[in-house]
Amino acid sequence: MSRLELVAMVSLASAIGVPMLAQDRGILPAFIIAFVIVGITRLISAKSFKDQHFEQLTQGDIDLLVEDSVLNKDIMKRVRVSRERLFAQLRSEKVNHLGEIKRVYMEANGGFTIIQNEEQKPGLMVLPDWDNDFVRSRLTKTDITICNNCGSEKPQNLALLDGAGKCVHCGEKEWTKAVLEK
Repeated sequence: MSRLELVAMVSLASAIGVPMLAQDRGILPAFIIAFVIVGITRLISAKSFKDQHFEQLTQGDIDLLVEDSVLNKDIMKRVRVSRERLFAQLRSEKVNHLGEIKRVYMEANGGFTIIQNEEQKPGLMVLPDWDNDFVRSRLTKTDITICNNCGSEKPQNLALLDGAGKCVHCGEKEWTKAVLEK
């Protein structure tokens, strides 16, 4: 459901709910409000059809949350998607680590589109790390070191790590081993 549809639905519900709950209120104002809401929604939809910038402004746009198996933390912060929410969505799609996916898009309606990698590569685990037995049965650790926050691979040249061991992609200092499916 788009933002426009959500606003229209809430407005209609609040306008029609009052006459249904309080019988001393007339039904005519509710019909007038409903007519105005439907009219405005149709006008916005028609303008959105003709003007792509206006459509993005009113309907929202697609956002790239994962690019080449690495979390895009800046976009995730802007669209208010937590790492755990994204990982929960990936787990529900039977994804065990970020190396399995090439892209994750957040659609304008709040849904997620997952594009699988053609060839699996090592990546950041999306399974809960406290579930050790299940993790060991599904995944194996590799020798590749990645950022524990975003999944970006640690540069071979340690001079590229900003002197403090920070990830060049997200700025975090915590590293872990990448995993692969068994």
